[in-house]
Amino acid sequence: MKSNTKKRLIAFMLCMVLVLSSATSAFADEPQNTDSQSQAEVVTEPVADEATGNEATGNEATGDEATEDEAAVNSSEQQQQEEQQPETESTPEGNLEDDISIQTTINGTTITMSGPYSSFPEGSNYEILASELNEEETKNVEVALKKKEDEINTKIATYKAYDIKLLVDGIESQPTGNVNVKFEGGEVQENLETAENIEVYHVDETTQIANDIEKTAVDDTVTMTTNHFSNYVITTTKSNGVDITVQHYIKYRDSNNQLAEKALYRASKIHLNKDQEIKDLSSLQNYTSQEVIKIYPDGSKGDPISNKQVLLADQTYRVYYTPTTATSNEAVQMFDYQVKGGNNTSINAEKNYDPRSTKTTRFASGLANNQYSDNGYDTTIKIGNEKFHINTWDTNSKGNKVNQYNNNAFGSSNAMTDIVKGVDFNTGALKMGLNSDGEQLYEPGFFTTNEKSGKHVLDGYKLNFSRTGDTYTLTGVNKPDGSSALSGSGYNSNDGSNFFPLDSIRDLYKDAANNPPGHNCFFGMRYDIEFTIGDYLGDLNYSFTGDDDLWVILDAQKDGGQVVIDLGGIHSALDKKVDLWEILLNKKGYDEDDKLNYTDRDKKHTLTILYMERGAYESNCKMNFTLPNSRIVTPSTIPTANLNLKKVNTSEKGIENTTFKLVNDADSADVKTARSDTDGKITFEELREGTYTLSEESVPEPYVRETSTWKVKVTKSEGTALTAVLYDTTGETAKEKSDDGTYHIVNSTQEEVVLGSAESNKTVSVKDYNARTYQIDLTASSKATQAVTTTTPYDIVMVLDTSGSMGDTFYKYTEYTGSLDTGWYFLGNYGEYYVKTADKIYQQIAYSYTGSYWYYIDTNNNEVRVSQGINTIYKKTEDSNTNNKKDALKAAAKAFVENVNTKNPDSRIGIVTFADGSTINNSSDKNKTMLRVGDSKKTIDSWIDDLGAKGATNTAAGFSSAKEIFDNSSNWADVHQKQNRKKLIVFLTDGVPTKHSAFDENVATSTVDTATTLKGASYNAEIYSLGIFDAASYNGSLGNNANIKKVSKFMKDVASDDSKYMTADSVQSLYDIFNSITDNMPVSITATITDVIDSRFELTTGEKDRLKGRGATVAENDDGTTTVTWTNTTVKSKTGNTPGWYETIEIKAKDNFIGGNMIPTNGSASGITVGDNTKYFPQPSVNVKLLTPSIGNKEKTYYKGDTIESSNFSGELLGTYEITELDGKTKLTAGNGIPQLTSDQLNSLKAGGTVEIPYSYTDSATDIEGTFVYKYENKKCESDGSIKNPLKNHTATKVGQDVEEYTLKVTFIPKTVDDRKTSLGNTSILPPTENATISGTIVVNDEKTTVTGNYKVHVLALWAIVKQSTSTDSNGNHPKLDGAEFKLVKPDDSTVCYTGISNKDGFVEWYKNNTKISMDKIENGIYTLKETKAPAGYAKSEVKWTIEITNTSITIKDNAGKNITATSLTQTGKTYDAYAYENTPVYDLPSTGGNGIYLYMIGGILLMFAAAWILYKNKCREVLER
Repeated sequence: MKSNTKKRLIAFMLCMVLVLSSATSAFADEPQNTDSQSQAEVVTEPVADEATGNEATGNEATGDEATEDEAAVNSSEQQQQEEQQPETESTPEGNLEDDISIQTTINGTTITMSGPYSSFPEGSNYEILASELNEEETKNVEVALKKKEDEINTKIATYKAYDIKLLVDGIESQPTGNVNVKFEGGEVQENLETAENIEVYHVDETTQIANDIEKTAVDDTVTMTTNHFSNYVITTTKSNGVDITVQHYIKYRDSNNQLAEKALYRASKIHLNKDQEIKDLSSLQNYTSQEVIKIYPDGSKGDPISNKQVLLADQTYRVYYTPTTATSNEAVQMFDYQVKGGNNTSINAEKNYDPRSTKTTRFASGLANNQYSDNGYDTTIKIGNEKFHINTWDTNSKGNKVNQYNNNAFGSSNAMTDIVKGVDFNTGALKMGLNSDGEQLYEPGFFTTNEKSGKHVLDGYKLNFSRTGDTYTLTGVNKPDGSSALSGSGYNSNDGSNFFPLDSIRDLYKDAANNPPGHNCFFGMRYDIEFTIGDYLGDLNYSFTGDDDLWVILDAQKDGGQVVIDLGGIHSALDKKVDLWEILLNKKGYDEDDKLNYTDRDKKHTLTILYMERGAYESNCKMNFTLPNSRIVTPSTIPTANLNLKKVNTSEKGIENTTFKLVNDADSADVKTARSDTDGKITFEELREGTYTLSEESVPEPYVRETSTWKVKVTKSEGTALTAVLYDTTGETAKEKSDDGTYHIVNSTQEEVVLGSAESNKTVSVKDYNARTYQIDLTASSKATQAVTTTTPYDIVMVLDTSGSMGDTFYKYTEYTGSLDTGWYFLGNYGEYYVKTADKIYQQIAYSYTGSYWYYIDTNNNEVRVSQGINTIYKKTEDSNTNNKKDALKAAAKAFVENVNTKNPDSRIGIVTFADGSTINNSSDKNKTMLRVGDSKKTIDSWIDDLGAKGATNTAAGFSSAKEIFDNSSNWADVHQKQNRKKLIVFLTDGVPTKHSAFDENVATSTVDTATTLKGASYNAEIYSLGIFDAASYNGSLGNNANIKKVSKFMKDVASDDSKYMTADSVQSLYDIFNSITDNMPVSITATITDVIDSRFELTTGEKDRLKGRGATVAENDDGTTTVTWTNTTVKSKTGNTPGWYETIEIKAKDNFIGGNMIPTNGSASGITVGDNTKYFPQPSVNVKLLTPSIGNKEKTYYKGDTIESSNFSGELLGTYEITELDGKTKLTAGNGIPQLTSDQLNSLKAGGTVEIPYSYTDSATDIEGTFVYKYENKKCESDGSIKNPLKNHTATKVGQDVEEYTLKVTFIPKTVDDRKTSLGNTSILPPTENATISGTIVVNDEKTTVTGNYKVHVLALWAIVKQSTSTDSNGNHPKLDGAEFKLVKPDDSTVCYTGISNKDGFVEWYKNNTKISMDKIENGIYTLKETKAPAGYAKSEVKWTIEITNTSITIKDNAGKNITATSLTQTGKTYDAYAYENTPVYDLPSTGGNGIYLYMIGGILLMFAAAWILYKNKCREVLER
């Protein structure tokens, strides 16, 4: 039994061995299956970028042998693996088919950019930037739009321009395709609301051309399509009505008596605004409209218009005119010639000719055969091949027949041409032709202004013309008295016969040659017609019928002109007509187009008509001309004068386009206007004798029109010559001509007008240079006149001395520099030489014989020696400018009144005179003692004119009366301003206070007491004390018990202060004293003072509230400027050196302004405004301390074989460049206070180029504060020699620390003060002072403005932790194990930083937050490596490694702290430093893939068979035993 039990136990054990052998075989098979799979699924490198998330990371069950537990494990691991797969990165703005849409808002206008993703460059962040244009860009836009206006013939009403940029990842970029940009809201919408047409243009800044851009406009929005960003302009044209074309026509009868029509004037344009009405389309002078018809675009005519028309579109109308009629009398210069006057008087006398003339070259009046014996000139000219006598009809001086032609006298049907070639327009001298021998012809001065023997120049005659339209016909002549000069001659205006206009003076200048004797047969006349073609298209002609000589000369001002009608010689009545169109167009057979294309339409032309009756017997004169825009101008032969003016500014530079009007005071219809040329010159020509008023009508900006007028007097100066002289408004004071011979009339600019009324200034000084704070000082003071200000009105009492001594001579004292004559003093005389004492009274000096020196006795009774060269010596003489002191006082006092009136006419003046007593002047009508100057200046002047000179000098009575006036204000005239008035007393005397003759202390004391009262608080009067004193003797005596000391003390006690005690030492000085009083009258102006603080500055903390408390308004503007304004501020006069108005503003440079030199603190609009005129403040500048720049350093570790992206290093370093603001915290970065590099600049920088970017805080091309200079370069590059250009991306080939080094050097170079002066040269910005305490220290380029960033590159070998078994296979290799799990924790705590799972190749792949990462993403540091889960069948290792990762190395140590040596492992073409982390199997089995499994199986089977055999034998034995 025991034996059987043992046997059964052994058999059971053998069965269990067999079962365990089968199970062990199953476990050992798994690594073999992993090896087979790894050949198909290769992990090339354990980095996150290449992980797909599809590889198995845990155990895989095979076939049906997997247990439920194993399935659960696999399912969990698969889920974990799916959760660890990284998400696919989406495109920045969605899918490729989606639109990108970005927007920005500027000044209320929203700008949206949109388009397909394909139209935008690749990037992750998109921005749109929009800004308004700077001054230079705005100029380019306006030039371009002006060109576009001319191109499209349309007026642009409004425009809005923007500079638009696209930023991709912070870099300025251009679209890669078309994008849409929409504008809505703000100013754009406001402009669109009333727009008729809308256009969008791209402005090329280089060519200044506006190019059309595709656009749509819907619901007050504009959308444009473009593929490029720059400056874009949205323009509108408003509905401004319609344009009317008006044709001006006249109907006439043609040569066939058929009704025809033609254009009379060029068509005109009329613009009608909306709702505007025009009642008459006609616009021609000398014509009236007959009917108006509509003309259709095809030229056809509509019906005549007879009712109101409403125009909805442009239209053409034709106006038919009929000429109006009128008559006029026009000036003509007449000449009377005597051929055989009394006493051999004759125009033909030899003395009247040029000495070079001969009897055969003289052109004469009368017949050669009816002359005084010496005056028969047989002068001939050649016509064709024949000679003709020009001074006779048909008989020469010898009685021989001449001038025969076709059996008749030549003159019976012919004129003699080429006698006259022209005329000197100014003098009337004829330009003569040649005689038959080619010799120069001479004339005796037929039409010149100077009278000669036998020639009389006659003024005052007038030609009578009848006018029909633009056609004028001569109808008669008037004598100077206005009666007809032709009334007794039988003149027939229809044919011009019997034209003898000088018959009335026949007996005055008798002439024996007159034939018939009842007429004055020898005369001449000249008149000139000025005309302008303008738009005229009608007839242009001059016609004449008559005899004898007639010359019509066109434009004689130019080289004598062109003779267009030449009817010379003694001849019968002949007809001649000239078509001036042929002359002007230089073309016969011209047509309407020729007239339309005539270019000199605005040129002024003249026709000079010269007519002479030389042959007696008959006189015929019929004249007719048709000229537009014409007038008869004064013939130069009538004495006239020219007024030559020059309009200049205060710098004497000519002002162009100033218009003046000159009106004849005797004839208001005689009006002339003139406009200044480019040099400012103005000429009023042909002014006849008389008085004229000159006024300025208009001036160009920025000048202010002169409102006063001038008088012009044209009078005879020598003989008959006239001279025009310019006078002031009164016509009493003549103006002086300047050196160029013209009268200069000065215009001030608006600023200068204010400058005349106020002085102002702005200064700036450093308050704290390091804190970049400054103080602005604004000052203003009034110095205004009535024209621009409200001045302080005064109530003035003039207390004037009328004592007897005022009738004495007024002496003046002038400096004497000659030798002092001591001889005069030997005679006991002491009145030759004088000095002026400190008490303002002159004193004689005496000569000491014993000491040989000059001296005087001062008020302290001391002898004061006088030395010429040290002391100023004077001599006394009578002042020739006045008769006596009284007359000098009258003139000076009246000038004072005039000045007060100018200062403020609302002031009042009263006059007190004193002698023995005193008198208060009052008006006779209202008994007023104080009159308003503006209303009663004449009355006040009359009071002064009544001043006498008799009696004593009772100053006390005078001051008593002055007080009486102030005490009785009911006797004052009414004024406009009743408040804020001041009281003033002007006291003048020439003697000592007395009731008799000697100095009276009581009178003096009473005077001073009253003056003190008046100066006190109750009256608050200001007193000036003026003296006209004779000189004291050498000992100081003034006579009459008075001396210098007494008199000066008295005068000073009366005056408000010593400065208001003054003495006069000449008539002029008396004027000056009175002028100084009015000059010192304080006045105030009401002004608006504005300071626009530059955008680079802002108010300091609390300053805004402080300024508001001072009455200012503060506005922070959209352009970054700050406007501080004091509105309607009272600016008073300066007191001493104290300004009338003063304020300060404390500012600081903005935190985001880098700094620089010569930075203006205010804009050009800062200034003081009085009325409509502004005087601008200066623009002082300061130096602003630079902010501190900094740049970071970078380093990066690559693994050998990786691509070193050196092209990105410059951008990374650039991203660390920043400038720190004063708070030490806020940073300026690229695109945020620091200029951003464009893509092209970045590419240049990456390539190692030097990039310079100007820095302008205001984005102005002319206001650049400095330049940023960027330089990127490689400093070190260690490699295997394969790297040619380190700046390009390349492969890491050498392992080590700092194998490569790159630098980015950034320098900010501030512009120097000289640089800034040059760039700001066209502005009014003032350079900073050299005093650093005022303007700040000049900033320079030094080590503080340069920073360098370094980028270091380290290269590590590839490393990995590889999981493997401690056992080996048959080849001795350790199987690689997957599924092992690890964690990296910080050694000082249990925080898990990273987790790892070994893959099929045994490589441990790392995860952070369940996301796979590459090895280079593991942060530097010291970690502990722990296995958290062993592979199936292996025991979890308790081994802990310490891993230290730095930029340059990796060190792994075991538990004992010993370094673990890596082994080289090649995987997918890369070599790794592999660190093997081993696991031990649960029990030791044959290596996977060996033969051990089969031996176990065979052994087990044999044991089973053995057990079965033993059981069988035992069973058989039991049976047998039984």
